[in-house]
Amino acid sequence: MAIVAVLLLAACGEASISRPQPKVDAVMVKVTGSCDINISDEIITVSGQTDIEKGAVIHVSVVSQSGAVIDHQIITKDSDDIKCVFEKTQDKYGDISQVTGYITFAPSRYGKQSDAIYSVYGEKFENIEYDKESVVWDNSGIIVLFASETLSIK
Repeated sequence: MAIVAVLLLAACGEASISRPQPKVDAVMVKVTGSCDINISDEIITVSGQTDIEKGAVIHVSVVSQSGAVIDHQIITKDSDDIKCVFEKTQDKYGDISQVTGYITFAPSRYGKQSDAIYSVYGEKFENIEYDKESVVWDNSGIIVLFASETLSIK
């Protein structure tokens, strides 16, 4: 009984989620990009470039030093240049000392992608080639993210 109990407890550890795997005949697609953040007066601009297909749903955000999303916009990509502007208000940014910008692309986290996007990248974006620092994944699939440097806003 003791051995069975130990084995059951050991199996209750943290589960890891495997990266979604492409089908054998899938065409792999490399995705590259960049993200910058700029603060001027009371305006925060998150901008960058990415070769993600036009028509993709993209999440652009400003994240605090604690990892909380302070501001965000969901856009549909229409050019390789991405740019979103956020107003630095006291109620949102009052206690925040540092911010980082992110440009993020995911299978369904920010809304359903078009069939054309899924046909290129796969239903879980399993056809994406990537640099290790540019992706994470969860049960819904691969999430591509490009981060800016962290800036002080105080």
